[in-house]
Amino acid sequence: MKGESFGAIILASGLSSRFENGNKLLSLLDKTPLAQHVAARVQQLDLRAVVAVVPADEPDLQSLFQSMAIVTVSNSEPARGQGHSIALGAAALADADLEGLFVLLADMPFVSTAHLFDMIDLLPGQEAVVSQVSDRAQPPVLFAKSVFEQLAPLTGDRGGGDLIAGLDAVASVNLSPDDALDIDTVEALQLASKRFT
Repeated sequence: MKGESFGAIILASGLSSRFENGNKLLSLLDKTPLAQHVAARVQQLDLRAVVAVVPADEPDLQSLFQSMAIVTVSNSEPARGQGHSIALGAAALADADLEGLFVLLADMPFVSTAHLFDMIDLLPGQEAVVSQVSDRAQPPVLFAKSVFEQLAPLTGDRGGGDLIAGLDAVASVNLSPDDALDIDTVEALQLASKRFT
């Protein structure tokens, strides 16, 4: 299986500040918690190691990932942004001996396993592979082993964006705007639900 030497960080410690009804990742999409959709896709890749970075004060979310045999990393400072979450996840996987490391958002339920496998196929010779939505690079991102050390000091809301901008060898895989939908509001969740009717 081509995913067996790869790992993944699922970023699940956002503040849900634009979502009016509690933690969006526990809200149901097609009768399943939102975060579980991404976790299930990742499991289909048969990766060597997967962690989910979760707020320290969200035991229900931690339990969701743990019930799927995904290790959780507690983030006691989610306000420090996406970059800090990536750094925590990378530190947890530092000894996993990986060829590449995915960074995925737990609120993007429609990224397919086919898209993620296409990213793996493009990684040889690259420092990173990004998802390309129209003219914009965004998660999921797959980082090569050669840049793992640069993940540790990340901080802020741009996540790995500044790191990627400074790399010399970056490939991209097209992702449709529909599949790139990230759910930040109740309205976005309602829109996503229509895909299951």
